[in-house]
Amino acid sequence: MSSRRKPGITSGGSEAGGDLRLVVNRQPIAAIRLDLAGNVVDANRRLMELVGYSPDEVPNLDAWWLLAFPDPHYRQQVMADWAAAVQESISRGTDIPPREYRVTCRNGQTKTLLASGVALSDGLLAILED
Repeated sequence: MSSRRKPGITSGGSEAGGDLRLVVNRQPIAAIRLDLAGNVVDANRRLMELVGYSPDEVPNLDAWWLLAFPDPHYRQQVMADWAAAVQESISRGTDIPPREYRVTCRNGQTKTLLASGVALSDGLLAILED
């Protein structure tokens, strides 16, 4: 049996960080944490409400790029822009500044969202705001 939690599932138990995970899961801003390989480690409820994709549909960054940016040309632009922003934040030791992207939601609706984040020693925390 695996001890790995499913993305989006948080606990408020006595384990270290349980209260923080509960707060992050209930915050009004969408948050997703990725490991260094681009796998989703955790995503809060607001992300699912905002874009409509379930954790099973977006297990990793590759799946996110395909679903959220179905147009191949625009997807390549977004991927290059985001990668440059992440690299710059790592080089400078700063947060990833907000950038606007047109995200395609599960229902087909397109939303302009602000994406920002912070590089972590074990991955990345990305924030999406509408």
